[in-house]
Amino acid sequence: YGYYVFDLSVGYDQDVKQVEDILRKVDEEIRGEDAWKAKIMAPIEIFGLDKFGDYAMRVGARVKTRPSQQWAVGREYNRRIKAAFDPEGRMNPGRLPIAAVSAEVAS
Repeated sequence: YGYYVFDLSVGYDQDVKQVEDILRKVDEEIRGEDAWKAKIMAPIEIFGLDKFGDYAMRVGARVKTRPSQQWAVGREYNRRIKAAFDPEGRMNPGRLPIAAVSAEVAS
């Protein structure tokens, strides 16, 4: 077997319980489909709030898969998780501060 491990960034203004509920819903949908249920060995394991970053919280989870299926399964989860989170504005990838850099040349 293999595992696909998730490390999701969500904004500090989000409710972690609601994020976990969305992950469980996506998991139930995927495991209910014939094309995917044979590749997934167990329901998603959600570790919960794993880390506080500078600009987002990290929620960890993993899915147990058949051997060599973790990458295909992971891509499908990622696609569906993004679709589920987009309308809610919950995901926070790429929201990093822009640093201004200036250089002075001595004459």
